[in-house]
Amino acid sequence: MGLPVVSFLLQKAIGDKRNKIAEASETFVNDAPLSIIIICDVKLTNQWDDLSDESLRWIWYYEAGAAAHNILLEAQSRGTSANIVTINDPNMICSTLKLNK
Repeated sequence: MGLPVVSFLLQKAIGDKRNKIAEASETFVNDAPLSIIIICDVKLTNQWDDLSDESLRWIWYYEAGAAAHNILLEAQSRGTSANIVTINDPNMICSTLKLNK
């Protein structure tokens, strides 16, 4: 049985943030033509389903992984490439994108 989790794209920042993202992750990100950062925000989905309980947190990790996998597949289907990069400084990412923790 699957649980309904709503996924959508939402622009969180305008402008070129690659320098800050590269500082918080890997230097080659600075040369990337596009950066997509997967953010799981329980509060944004509470209007559809309340999956905020700690016992259901595993769903969010699966959802983030599925989103990343779909991005990689789409890049490949368009004859380009994509890469998953570890964020080393989440606070800088939150600050750069003006995200609430």
